[in-house]
Amino acid sequence: MANQAAPNKKNLPHWYAWVVLIVVWLAAFTAPANMVKVTALAAPIMEWFMIDEASVSWVMSMFYIMGCVFAFPAAGIMKKLGIRKTVVIALVFEIAGGVLGVVSGNDLSVFMVSRALEGVSWGLLAVAGIPAISAWFAPAKRGLPMGIWGIWVAVAFIVGPLLFAGMFDSLGEWQPVWWINVVFDAVILVVFLVLYRDANFSFDEQGNRVDHTDGDLQGEVPKGAYRTAFKAPAVLCAAIAMLFMCGAQMAIENFLPTYIFENLDASLTIANLVASGGAVAGVVFSILLGKLSDVTGKTKLILVVTVVFGLIYSWIAFQTTNLAVYIFIVICIGIAEGGGPAMLFTILAKGCPEEALPAGSAILAFMQNLGMLIGTTLIGTVVSNLGWAVGAHYVAVPLYALVIVVALLFWKRVK
Repeated sequence: MANQAAPNKKNLPHWYAWVVLIVVWLAAFTAPANMVKVTALAAPIMEWFMIDEASVSWVMSMFYIMGCVFAFPAAGIMKKLGIRKTVVIALVFEIAGGVLGVVSGNDLSVFMVSRALEGVSWGLLAVAGIPAISAWFAPAKRGLPMGIWGIWVAVAFIVGPLLFAGMFDSLGEWQPVWWINVVFDAVILVVFLVLYRDANFSFDEQGNRVDHTDGDLQGEVPKGAYRTAFKAPAVLCAAIAMLFMCGAQMAIENFLPTYIFENLDASLTIANLVASGGAVAGVVFSILLGKLSDVTGKTKLILVVTVVFGLIYSWIAFQTTNLAVYIFIVICIGIAEGGGPAMLFTILAKGCPEEALPAGSAILAFMQNLGMLIGTTLIGTVVSNLGWAVGAHYVAVPLYALVIVVALLFWKRVK
């Protein structure tokens, strides 16, 4: 039996589901907030360590590598320790990695180790979030919560670039950015410890809440759960599509501020402001399209539409030199990068058997991080050798197209 936190002494009210959603979301948000530090400050980081785009892509990718490494172990860690302790461990790794990054000096190898430590949190939190939140909502009502959950990365791409680039432009150093994240991580750790509760109930087939008196074994991976998850069409569809989608999205998103900074005669703050604009739109569309999915049930159709907008922006993002064009690109990014992942989270949350949801989340997290790793490292190498436009056209565009292929292949087999 999982070594869970002590069960709640009484059943919490229905509205506490939203408290849990908020605190889990905030804890998870710390991971991409730390990840985006290098995305926002790639140019000064490259100058500080004297590296090129191909090398900095590996600095970015340490998060994705650790995400792949910990995706499946994360489910086992939750089984042994429970969601609460898993999240706490993730936040402690973030704090330790942030401090090590600050004291790394000019030693790239130490800096890479610090990114790996921070990346542990990314691997753990990506898996813990979905079962922690889903347990509090009936399956038919998970579209909106999953839409809100789906913006945890997008919001980091809003706040992070603007805050971090502004700090660098004002102070001329990247180290203060690391310190502010360490403090923020510590604050969220305290908030999570105070407010988070495991759900001690489940839902029947009609979506009615069934209270338990023995606590919840939420996050535990039952025997055979991975076999069950791999047999579920919703898991396979969401995981394979997420591989290609995240590859395409991170190929553009991670290097967009650098492209604008180097090619549009813009300051680092302006370059990151444009990137943040896409993330702002992503937050809006993730919530709106999540609600639309609940109302219409047309999750797959919404997914395909979002990918079409992804194809559009990935084709033009790295070849235009007109800053005004980025108004249109920002809208396309918002629809694709906000709505697309939200639809895949919804497909998983609605279609994966309840007992296999932690395993399904681990599979999805692994494919998500593998896609980010592939997209980021591939485009970094292609851009260094063949230029920006070729990188986008040879990496992001084909990956987005493959998402549509996956959706069509599973069209009749998933909700």
